[in-house]
Amino acid sequence: RPSLVGIRFRTDRRFCMESNYHGFAEGSGLLVDSDLGLVLTDRHSAPQSLGDIEVTLAGAATVDAEVVFVHPLHNLAVLRCDPVAYAALKKAKLPLKPARLATGRSASLQGGEGVHFVGYDNQGNTFSARVTVAAVYLPSGRDEFPLWDVPRFRERNLEVVVLADTPEEARGGVLCDSSGAVRALFASFDMQDANREESTEAYGIAANV
Repeated sequence: RPSLVGIRFRTDRRFCMESNYHGFAEGSGLLVDSDLGLVLTDRHSAPQSLGDIEVTLAGAATVDAEVVFVHPLHNLAVLRCDPVAYAALKKAKLPLKPARLATGRSASLQGGEGVHFVGYDNQGNTFSARVTVAAVYLPSGRDEFPLWDVPRFRERNLEVVVLADTPEEARGGVLCDSSGAVRALFASFDMQDANREESTEAYGIAANV
């Protein structure tokens, strides 16, 4: 849990290019480099570089961050915490621990596997739950990720992890094994529903991506 990060994004509605029309989003991420303060997250939580981003580390301290990388094809982004503020937190001995990502065969998931969800609820509190993988499949794109009414990123060509028993209160987090190795990022995907209204669904992105 020391590697879990809470994320808040906001921008003026006039500058919404990839974010929702409200210009505000909340999500979660994963501290992957404790030396540089790099955080892996999804494009719902950090949709664009034009805006203000705050990250809450170890559930205790909030610092500014910036987008340093947005994956051109998939729902992934990398943030960097403000170097000065982050260095001060390290000096204060805040328990900042990078995530340990699964490797090899453990970096992928299969239907029927049991894993642990660790993440945030809708109130921003951390919790964990035992969950089961329902399927790992490649969406067609027409149903899960249809075209937007306006030009905007949508996921394609990515196998997603679907849970059979997603906790109702889950806002985002990770799927890990009993040793704590992260096997998937439980990410938020922005999309349009059948009524052409914006919605968000959560799927896992395996660590081997």
